[in-house]
Amino acid sequence: MDVNAIRQQIPVCQRAIYVNTGWSGPSPRCVVDAIKQRLDWEMEDGPTTPEVHQRGREVQREAREAVAHLLNPGRRE
Repeated sequence: MDVNAIRQQIPVCQRAIYVNTGWSGPSPRCVVDAIKQRLDWEMEDGPTTPEVHQRGREVQREAREAVAHLLNPGRRE
């Protein structure tokens, strides 16, 4: 893991150190960009249109699978 590369993705880390990562802290640029992109899509097409809604369900499933793998790397669903 390249900590310096991670810190480069979080602009405030150029002038501050965050050690409380348990509940609050700045997000990396890629996270903020993904959130902005999703919100723009929902703003333009509506959050409950079939395509937007379905992709939201897929993202939820992918997130659950990623966390499950992180917690138990040997198990496959």
